[in-house]
Amino acid sequence: MSNPLRQAFCSLLRRAARSTGQTLVDPAQIGPKDQYLDAAEFRYVLWLDRIYAKIAHVPGHVVELGVARGRNSIIFGHLVRMNGDEEVRKYYGFDTFDGYPPDDLAGNPQLRADTWRGIGREFVEKRVANVGLARQCNFIEGDLKQTVPDFLKAAPNFRAALLYVDCNAYQAALAGMEAFREHMTPGGIICIDEKRQGGETKALIEFCQRHGYRFMKDDSPFAVPAYTTIAS
Repeated sequence: MSNPLRQAFCSLLRRAARSTGQTLVDPAQIGPKDQYLDAAEFRYVLWLDRIYAKIAHVPGHVVELGVARGRNSIIFGHLVRMNGDEEVRKYYGFDTFDGYPPDDLAGNPQLRADTWRGIGREFVEKRVANVGLARQCNFIEGDLKQTVPDFLKAAPNFRAALLYVDCNAYQAALAGMEAFREHMTPGGIICIDEKRQGGETKALIEFCQRHGYRFMKDDSPFAVPAYTTIAS
């Protein structure tokens, strides 16, 4: 905000405060340490905390399909550590780190080719390292429809307690769910991060119908859009 604009804005706030009898802090006095999460971000952190709580007694790792810039990697990494699970639970994130593969774009017209382009795995790894979570988080680069089967073939005993689907594309979401199904710990959770129903929702509904799982949502205002529990 430019100085003249800031001054005008502050003047407007002061006039509004006088009219209501309130005393407001001058925005110019608010520093980086005074800036907290806005309501939407705080709600999202609670959203992830609620879903993590569901796996408190379920052994296994946290897997995310769709990493983007690593926000969830950091949140899940902190949740693992703050819950004392760092010795038995890691985070694994799958992404191209360079946008959507061509076949996902072709099959999901709502997706844009320029979205999430040019992020790079190195950027996300550095971002995670900056907050001390480098040893907690692992990243697998490439089209998850190929990298997930390759990963599980190399680690046949891998078990996930939480599969967090945030890849937006129907084909990728369904392929990931099917690949990890036999690698989910009994009682584990598969959930989607889709505020507007689209490819992830379609994939989870089809997955649940195919395998007889329940497609559901909790009544909490901080509940994820939809999830299913893998039967024990």
